[in-house]
Amino acid sequence: DTDGSRPNAPLVLGDDGNFYGTTECGGSSGDGTVFKITPAGAVTILHSFSDGADGRAPQNGLVSGVDGNFYGNTYTTIFKITPEGVLTTLRSISCSGLMRGGDGNFYGTTPGPSGVYGGTIFRISPEGVFTTLYSFAFASQESVGVYPRNGLLQGSDGGLYGMTTAGGAGTNGTLYRYGPSSVFRATDPQPAHGALNQLQTTTLSWSNGGGATSYDIYFGKDSSPDSGEHKGNQVETSYDPGPLTANTTYYWKVDPRNDADTVDGVVWSFKTQIAPFLAVSPAATNVPATAMHHLAVAVTANVSWTAQADQPWIVITEGHSGATNAVVGCSVLANTNAFARTGAIVITGGGLSPSCALTQASGIWEGDAGIFRIISSTPAAFLDVQPNGLVTWSNDAIGGAGRIQRISTAVPIWTDMHVFAATASVMSIDVSPFQPD
Repeated sequence: DTDGSRPNAPLVLGDDGNFYGTTECGGSSGDGTVFKITPAGAVTILHSFSDGADGRAPQNGLVSGVDGNFYGNTYTTIFKITPEGVLTTLRSISCSGLMRGGDGNFYGTTPGPSGVYGGTIFRISPEGVFTTLYSFAFASQESVGVYPRNGLLQGSDGGLYGMTTAGGAGTNGTLYRYGPSSVFRATDPQPAHGALNQLQTTTLSWSNGGGATSYDIYFGKDSSPDSGEHKGNQVETSYDPGPLTANTTYYWKVDPRNDADTVDGVVWSFKTQIAPFLAVSPAATNVPATAMHHLAVAVTANVSWTAQADQPWIVITEGHSGATNAVVGCSVLANTNAFARTGAIVITGGGLSPSCALTQASGIWEGDAGIFRIISSTPAAFLDVQPNGLVTWSNDAIGGAGRIQRISTAVPIWTDMHVFAATASVMSIDVSPFQPD
């Protein structure tokens, strides 16, 4: 039975979604195993006990620790085992199954007898530090009992509950509670310890590990919170620290207490998100008027964002949204109006909304002599129009050869008035000789 036999104890669910358990017998030495089984039924033997320093015959199931490892006991040892199967013997002892307390330590009982004692209640840390908490004395067995069995449970009041198999008023055992003033560390911190990218409006919360009636709160930027970071005592299991600084690590701890005791809490930490940044380039530009123009707007961002055009003649063609640096591409339609117009590409995200402002001159100009336009290999953007006078434009805006055309109401077709070369830098034409139709 190399894969083990007699799996008597319940399974425990691991953080990886697999199940973990023990067999009392079998394995390579016949002394039991620790195994992993996937939801699909694939079994992996993580450890075969050899009746050596690692112990033999684990009769109880595993208990998951806050560190992601598993803890259990054999007939002769208490052990820790990683999900990968690395086993460490923490203590050589015969004991009941383990129970993880609200403080992250493990609790159990030894059956006895030993001298004048008929069993004990103990605590063992994940590192193997062992402490005897209580010894069941034969002298007091009528009131308390002796020979504890079957482990412990922790109540919502923080006390440890169990039973003995002998003693008591009827000598047939007792139900008992240990730790009338027990108080345990808080659990389930939110944000989780080490969490990143937290909001600057984060509220802290935790769970009562047992026995606490109030909490001393410590919060600040010091990795070892002390009286300088003490924020007071409260009964609620949440705390609002107020607005936080971006891209900053904060440390906090909760010391649970009751009328009889206070326990030093674990120091937790989290880091706030980087301050949101969102910018566009260019922030403003002039676009050609007489033909469709393609424009690229660079977005620099550390937040999620969306791009929108505020005018129907601006059409976004690529880069509608993103979460980092990107380029938004758009097409600007020719301006067939006799007036200039403005619009914008607006980028919104992280509470910010920078924009690229667009200015577009008229693609045509109108005067008493008719309506005029420029046709060029590169559309014109900057015109100085004086109806019945000079029309001046810059070759820097046109960049190519072209022609000036006129249309009148009498002859509704475009007619060349002037043809210009690409070499001229500043060009003009006098349209004053043209009279209204």
